[in-house]
Amino acid sequence: MEPEIEPFLLHKSSLAFLRGDPAGIHERFRFRRDLFDYLGMAGVLAGALLLLVNIVQWFGGTRPGDDPTAIYSSMVLALLLIVAGSYYVSSRHRAAATRARLVREGQVLPGTMVTCTARAETTTEASLGEVTRSYLVTVEYRFTTPAGVELADHDETDRPDLRRAELPPTGVSVRVLYIDDWTYALL
Repeated sequence: MEPEIEPFLLHKSSLAFLRGDPAGIHERFRFRRDLFDYLGMAGVLAGALLLLVNIVQWFGGTRPGDDPTAIYSSMVLALLLIVAGSYYVSSRHRAAATRARLVREGQVLPGTMVTCTARAETTTEASLGEVTRSYLVTVEYRFTTPAGVELADHDETDRPDLRRAELPPTGVSVRVLYIDDWTYALL
């Protein structure tokens, strides 16, 4: 009898998760605010203030010579800022809630690696003069859902520890954390 081969785990936190410690995978899926979150919130605030000013002007009446289309245009801009900023921020929060649900309620399914490739990448942050070297490993995989539907996807992460190692061949088993056909992640 052939010994069972361990599945290839693309993300380092996956092994601890499979052994019952979700802390590492929580860190992988943790919500992190970025510049665009703050810009979205600032857009909502700016839109609300602009709308408030327009409403005050609207009820205060217009002075002779004022162009009423300027107030209408300003109101439309305010509403666009509010809607766009709210949509962006709320969609990011929904995505974070979905990732938390994936860790809490997801089931681990077996899958198969279709291809595994890697590339070295060097980036330079011009403003900081910082050079970052990455070794990006990309895995294309497929798995079968509990309903019998075969899904295929890909995932990529920085794995400098695999720089001098031989990448796994096609057909190696992988594990997928799964909730539904739209909510899953390669471990």
